[in-house]
Amino acid sequence: MMDRRAVTRALAGVTIGGAALLDELEPWLQPTVRDGRPARRGRLGRLDVAELESTARAFRAWDHKFGGGLRRKSVLGQLNEIAGHLEEQQTEEIEQRLFRVMAQLAGTAATMAWDSGLQRRAQDYYRLALRASHAGGDMQFGANVLAGMARQMLYGDRAHDALELIRLAQDGSRKAAVPRVRAMLHTREAWAYAAMG
Repeated sequence: MMDRRAVTRALAGVTIGGAALLDELEPWLQPTVRDGRPARRGRLGRLDVAELESTARAFRAWDHKFGGGLRRKSVLGQLNEIAGHLEEQQTEEIEQRLFRVMAQLAGTAATMAWDSGLQRRAQDYYRLALRASHAGGDMQFGANVLAGMARQMLYGDRAHDALELIRLAQDGSRKAAVPRVRAMLHTREAWAYAAMG
């Protein structure tokens, strides 16, 4: 028998792959469909969203500089706040920008979880980042998210899954990706082929 902490540690390293992962990500290639659900009127303006965008960039910079999960709870708190704002009826511009902030925060939470050894949780945040970048119309950031997921698969000896994630990223960002993103995707593709021998 393993105690609860040992089970949690064991499960934290498990990620899903193959069809279970890829089928869920295929909708990233399709146009976004907005639901018509009624919601209470949002009060956020452009200045409010600009402050949220600045905060998301600051969290990302902290993660790049220090790594690890020391600030993960702060990122998750901010992510929760963004989700609350998205439950309200915002203008289309504000909603799109909020989804982009959500994508940035979820991507940061994913790398922080990964640094902390929480592989499955990192994968969940990556999927949230991908859905949010899709809803926010930011296919270039979505391609970066998929590249991060592919890198995670490569570290887990799942080169075939990594290659499929890169294919999704390349297909979904074909029109939006700048040369730097395309080069990064080709590099990840090469890593996957190298790992496959």
